[in-house]
Amino acid sequence: VLWRRTRPRGVVTTEALAQLTQLPVAGSLPDMGAVQVAEGQAQVTVGQTVLNPVDFTETTRLHRALTRNLHGALVLTSTVGDEGTTLMATLLALKRAAGGKRTLLVDLNLKNAAITEAFGLKPCAWELAPVKGKTTGRTGAKAFAMADVIARKAGAYELDVLPMPSDKTTLDLLTTSGGAAALFDGLSSAYEHIIVDTTPLMAHNRQNADPVLLAAAANRTALVVLMRRTPAGHIMQAATQLSASGAHIAGLVANNRYNPSPRTVLMHLARTLGYVAPAMASWLRAKVIRSGLE
Repeated sequence: VLWRRTRPRGVVTTEALAQLTQLPVAGSLPDMGAVQVAEGQAQVTVGQTVLNPVDFTETTRLHRALTRNLHGALVLTSTVGDEGTTLMATLLALKRAAGGKRTLLVDLNLKNAAITEAFGLKPCAWELAPVKGKTTGRTGAKAFAMADVIARKAGAYELDVLPMPSDKTTLDLLTTSGGAAALFDGLSSAYEHIIVDTTPLMAHNRQNADPVLLAAAANRTALVVLMRRTPAGHIMQAATQLSASGAHIAGLVANNRYNPSPRTVLMHLARTLGYVAPAMASWLRAKVIRSGLE
């Protein structure tokens, strides 16, 4: 079986990822295919069946590892773009809301506004402004007042969504000392959990909310890694940046979108064989199931 046409640029196993970064791996995200958001709920279609990835075992494990005993902000970031931070943030927020927790999903990924668009919203001016004489308990920075721009119950399970900011004033305030912490502290008074999607660490961050500052201000941070694709050197650089900023790294998320397991490869081969050699396909499928491969 031809495993891959090209040599992998990044790490392939979670063990190698943990050894490279000396950080815990919170869990793995399987190849879910094209995940869509319809009526505030995540959906993925397999054949004729529509599934809810929020209920997948892998999502549940990641949710438990990253949000257990959390009160406050969890920032999802990555090294480069298209590694799965938006998907992971959306699934975690929906999962948390499904558990009855007051949850807010925040779109601070200014490179694509994917969360904002997925929930049928538009970027808007947050109009953040320091509250005169009021400071946050955690940092002593000036607390922020926010215009009523949160989309209430935009997602399933009564999930609230804060669309991407469009005003320069907000972005400037988020880059000031204590700015992101003031935002998170303010939101924490109304929400148990704040799940934040951010711009990739190695993106050009002009006119963006710096993900390093956001990670340092959050209660927890998770780094999403696209297995087999993200270069090891980039992963190390990102982990070093986050650690140096003082961010509390809850764990790494291994996105296996382009990193199929042996079981997945062999089962795909069995499906392909089924068109030309049904008996051989059945034999291979049975062998894979009995093998215990994951």
